[in-house]
Amino acid sequence: RSPLSSSSAASDVYKRQVKENHSIGLSWLINAAELALPQAIKRVEYFRINEPLLYQEALALSKEVTNEVLAASGAII
Repeated sequence: RSPLSSSSAASDVYKRQVKENHSIGLSWLINAAELALPQAIKRVEYFRINEPLLYQEALALSKEVTNEVLAASGAII
């Protein structure tokens, strides 16, 4: 068996990582939109309408990261 061949488990891990990376990337874009960056606002709106599940995952990640940063800084959440 070739070391480059992938098992079903490895394929599943890869798919989760790719999906997670899209969610993480969009969560950063959401944060940029919240800072009123026009291009980010347009892209976030696109994903909100056309990729609602991805948008919801990214929104949850964005809120989680924001809360962690606020907690680490000692801000009251």
